Amino acid sequence: MARLRSPVAFIVALAVLVIGTAAVHSASPIGPGQDQHYHTLVAAIAARWRGDAFYQGLYEPLRPLDANTLLYALAYVPEKLFDPVRAFQVTTTTAYFVALPLVTAYALWRTGRWPWGALLSVPLAYVSSWSLGGYWPFLLAAPLMVVVVAESGRALGEEPDARGRAGPGGARPLLVASCAAALCFLAHAHVYTWTMIVVALVALTAIARALASYRADPAAATAQAGTLAARALVIAGPSLVLFGVWFASTHGGAHSATLPSEPGAPSPTFWDKLSLGALALTKGDGEKLFAVGLLAFVATALMFRRAAPGRRVGAYEVAFAATALSWLALPETVLGGQTVASRQLDMGLWLLPLVVAPRAPRHPAWRTALAAALFVLPAARLVMIDEHLRALQGEYAGMRELARACPAERGEIAYVTERVASRHWEGYAMHQPHETFAALCGLDAPVYDPGIYPHNLLPLRYRRGLPAPVVIVSGDPRWPERAVLWERFDYVLVRGRLSGAQDAEARRRGTLLGEDDGWSLWRPRPPRTDR
Repeated sequence: MARLRSPVAFIVALAVLVIGTAAVHSASPIGPGQDQHYHTLVAAIAARWRGDAFYQGLYEPLRPLDANTLLYALAYVPEKLFDPVRAFQVTTTTAYFVALPLVTAYALWRTGRWPWGALLSVPLAYVSSWSLGGYWPFLLAAPLMVVVVAESGRALGEEPDARGRAGPGGARPLLVASCAAALCFLAHAHVYTWTMIVVALVALTAIARALASYRADPAAATAQAGTLAARALVIAGPSLVLFGVWFASTHGGAHSATLPSEPGAPSPTFWDKLSLGALALTKGDGEKLFAVGLLAFVATALMFRRAAPGRRVGAYEVAFAATALSWLALPETVLGGQTVASRQLDMGLWLLPLVVAPRAPRHPAWRTALAAALFVLPAARLVMIDEHLRALQGEYAGMRELARACPAERGEIAYVTERVASRHWEGYAMHQPHETFAALCGLDAPVYDPGIYPHNLLPLRYRRGLPAPVVIVSGDPRWPERAVLWERFDYVLVRGRLSGAQDAEARRRGTLLGEDDGWSLWRPRPPRTDR
């Protein structure tokens, strides 16, 4: 077993990186993901719903045992203490960016592996589901997935304990794995479903090992295989009940919905998936350098692992291999445009530190060099992320200033922008920031139609359908002429400086409530009366 030669050095390195991560997001609370704004609004509504007549009239109460609701439960207390943007940042930073490296360190220590590999979880937390999608319920499931894999490996005897003892663990890993699986379901259905597939694969591997001795002792082999199967059911059972109840209530009846008629985006080719572009998050020049550095480190770590006395393939290897293969094999989207393949890549990156964490080199110089690389790579990534996040906050500065003087009347808000792309991040960071504005000002912003799958599965649902159409106008120089903006909404948030003709038409149809740094807020004239 590889013992940690300098626990103080590791603890200090982990603490510095975790504190650094928290500081980065404290300074830059708004992330680049498209759905960051949606989840900021939902978290605010969920916390305010009780006692708020406006939101109670629009939305059904959140059902806490539905999938994808853990985020909003965790955000409840911060929402009572801070404004919605800060509350959401505190919740997500703690439950994802801080929790993931900590539970990875625990998983490595739990099975006697060199824990310095946990430092790799700091840069690998920055995945496309964060920077492009802003899929926060999905991201919050990451630490829970790692816990389920680690404790299931112990419970099924596919990973040794911290002292190197093999064989199935006692009741504790069973209980922890079962509870973590239930929380994983509440965090996100996709991560939960794949995690249960991984647990099944680990269980089948353990059962196959047990049955390998069938010829020598059929009774003992059969009994051991049965015990392992029962343990797997204990791990998955409670969460499967939650999953079954949720699935039955959301895939039919009152919440049934039609499939979109438009085809999904074409899936990238096998070679596209293997390109370094899959890891690119920002528009900075350092993205490919980071990808090359990451691949170089992984190759070096695997070299040390191969040179060391080998251990059998365990639960971590099974989990990572299955996830990596699924990323290569599965399509990018399925029914209704649900993202699949790229999320499998993100889950694989969460599991990667469990697999590439090398055995501690025996020579002090090699050990020091490897530990230094494990610290420098995450630190460099944090510097890069911090630079681009600070630049992104500058793009939102005008909107934040407008939110300091929120309109007195509650209502629906639409959004107009010159472009949905950020100047500093890949993807569509500026697609729907009016939802963050709505969260700050107690407004509502329709973005997802619950009558179309999969939006009918969202945990926060309108009582009587959309109160206004989904309207996000991008790149249309004649946007002030769109009647829907002035007839169906109470407010229009505009990103981009108006030309003389645009300003004249907008002033003819509405009243300018405020403007700051390229952002402006308008109210229809006369105000909407069909509410």
